[in-house]
Amino acid sequence: MGDVALTVCRVSLGVHIPLTAASGLWHEAISLGRHVLWASTFGTRCINPSDGRPAGTSNWWRRLHPEITYAREVAPDVLPSTITYDSERGHLIVEGGVFTGVTPRMRNYAAGGRNVLDSWLAYRSNRSTGKVTSELDRERPEHWEHEWSRELVEILGVLSHLAALEPRQAELLDRIVAAPLIDVAELNRRRILPVPERAKNARTGPDHAFLPGMETVDGQPPEPVDPLTLPTDSPGIALPEPRASVRPGPRARRRRGRS
Repeated sequence: MGDVALTVCRVSLGVHIPLTAASGLWHEAISLGRHVLWASTFGTRCINPSDGRPAGTSNWWRRLHPEITYAREVAPDVLPSTITYDSERGHLIVEGGVFTGVTPRMRNYAAGGRNVLDSWLAYRSNRSTGKVTSELDRERPEHWEHEWSRELVEILGVLSHLAALEPRQAELLDRIVAAPLIDVAELNRRRILPVPERAKNARTGPDHAFLPGMETVDGQPPEPVDPLTLPTDSPGIALPEPRASVRPGPRARRRRGRS
């Protein structure tokens, strides 16, 4: 129900998302979305080794993308002041340090309207970022940390993985838009819309896996409402299997706020 809750919340906020009425396309979109979330969280969420989504570690990301290397050391005694990109060689150059295997799509990858690499590197450079609201904001590292080089290789591996999924996302979206969709009238008929006030600040997690208030929608148990059945459903997509398996890493403990 988490997938439905997310979709409904986005619809209520005015973001237009096509809801397919084909069960095959529905489950295909969910599967692809889980791969995107898994990669975006460095293999800490949506873990499913049997579906090519093992618990991620730095070694795993490096083995999956051997073309991404830390080829030349970043100057260790200062914070970077220059960050350039050589598109012909695929080199990201950070204060003399060279990271290889960086495609233009990886370099320009954005999330939430912000360039991922620019945002990450800005906080590790000698340039000021954001507003200074307290003395803590003035506390900054004085030189490039060795661990940042490893982290940057991991980030580049994730960006490569996400960029490789984009053509499939675009192709799937085209098929969804071309097929019959579930409209607002259908969501109202199923009493999914309008979204109840208590659901607008719904939490997610094991105890909040579905949209509150939907436990008895049309007398159904608390699980996703099946999409409308169509004569033809789309086949599933084949996603790349990882080149190596890893042992699950420690899971971050989530703190729960009081109601």
